[in-house]
Amino acid sequence: MLQSPPPIIRFLANKIQSTEADFEEYLIDVSTIFAEFDGQTYDRDAIVDRFLVLSGRSNESERDPSFYRDKFSSYASFLGILIVVREGNRWVCRLSGAASQLLCGDEPNVRAFSRVQLCLLQYPYIVGTKYNANSAPIVWNASKPIVNMIESRVRVVPFRLILNALKVKSKINDTTLSSISLTHKEIFFLFNSTFTNQHPNPSEDAICRVLRLSEIEELPSTLDLEEFQRNFHFFETTGLIKRSEGSLMLDLSNDLESSSSKLEMINAIASMTSFCEKFYNHDALSIEAHLKQMAYDAVWSQYYDGSKLPQDIYSCLTGSLSSNQTLSTQGDLEEADESFTISPTVSFPPLTPRQAFRPSRTYSSNESTADPELTQLKRQKSNAYHRLLVRKVEEQLRVRGCNEPRDNIYIDLAGELNGIKILFEMKSCNSSNIISQIRKAVSQVYEYRYRYAHEFPQESTLLCIVAQERPDDWWLNYLTNDRGINVIWLEGDVNLACASDCDELIRRLVDRVE
Repeated sequence: MLQSPPPIIRFLANKIQSTEADFEEYLIDVSTIFAEFDGQTYDRDAIVDRFLVLSGRSNESERDPSFYRDKFSSYASFLGILIVVREGNRWVCRLSGAASQLLCGDEPNVRAFSRVQLCLLQYPYIVGTKYNANSAPIVWNASKPIVNMIESRVRVVPFRLILNALKVKSKINDTTLSSISLTHKEIFFLFNSTFTNQHPNPSEDAICRVLRLSEIEELPSTLDLEEFQRNFHFFETTGLIKRSEGSLMLDLSNDLESSSSKLEMINAIASMTSFCEKFYNHDALSIEAHLKQMAYDAVWSQYYDGSKLPQDIYSCLTGSLSSNQTLSTQGDLEEADESFTISPTVSFPPLTPRQAFRPSRTYSSNESTADPELTQLKRQKSNAYHRLLVRKVEEQLRVRGCNEPRDNIYIDLAGELNGIKILFEMKSCNSSNIISQIRKAVSQVYEYRYRYAHEFPQESTLLCIVAQERPDDWWLNYLTNDRGINVIWLEGDVNLACASDCDELIRRLVDRVE
């Protein structure tokens, strides 16, 4: 039977616009900005000012007091990107492990991030927290629905329930998973029926019962079904779900992942049993007081971090180990796979002109089947600092007279000045991975020049690595004087710099020569 009133009438927040073509890059940009505040005292005004860059609302008179809460705070709380914790006498920002590893690393993977977060997202949850000096009260318009869910004993993990329901429906109809769909009405009943919303892992019989119930019962007359399903588009960011007319289906196409890998992920998520039961451990406290204490202790936000998933599930959903689970490394000098190579049978695509000052090319998941190498390259190119480096150098090329910088899936940027061609390889990096990143770049620029020898002959082509941080002196000397590779690095997210040993054409592209 349906609960009255239904406790779940909307999924996620309308402010998360994952239907936009550039959503993946946008989400990475949002996470990169949040990462700037990692470890700092929480300062709402400073975060708002920083996000004005993305909002496009730089005019002070246009600033809405609820701008941060209603837009970018939705990304922090609903998607579990930023955690605010009490440390001593202050509130401190902490980037979640999932965001740090899957959105702000060298190879951002939005699909993997969405999978590890959505498999944990549950009803009830906590959003809308205000941080005062000594307490963490919850904004009432956010806590009232949560109180109603707790009073109704709701325990729903939407993504897990939908995947399990699709599997059950496939079994009932004796047909393939790829041909089964769940209507929005069926999903509403699954979320709001006591047969399926009182346990995070309802039985097959319970799911069958609710699916049949949805066929004969009407939706509540007051329900806005359009509002209920408005944000279902976010399920598509996992790469496991696609929307059809009025329904959701499994996406088992071979794109960035193979269909067999996707089935493994679906089964892994469907078999999970985790749930944050602390919402129901309120003892003698009122529900409101208990939620306030949970917010103060950051109970939900610390649970809602996909990097803490069991190692086998995290590896299945991301194709890698969480840094929380990695036992040890041998360091840069003993890396087993310091650089990737490209099969001699691969046909390299032509370079194409870049439109003036456009964002870095967004590579659609439909551009190739599940090719691990291309997937890795696409993820590297989506890194926020990678895109910043491309944009900075492209701007300088155009200012210096290069009217047609070019790129493709392999080559980050190529240009020509005074009859000399330049191949650029951009590398986002930090102190912990700069050595391995430079080693990769060295192998890449040599290989790309060789592969494109008809366009970039060795005698009239410069090679240039553009790094997020300045390499050590010995690296600069090794690259420029021994290897003949120029090096540019970023200073303060604004300026470009290079060593005096670099070619004169490279020195003309930077703001400072040391």
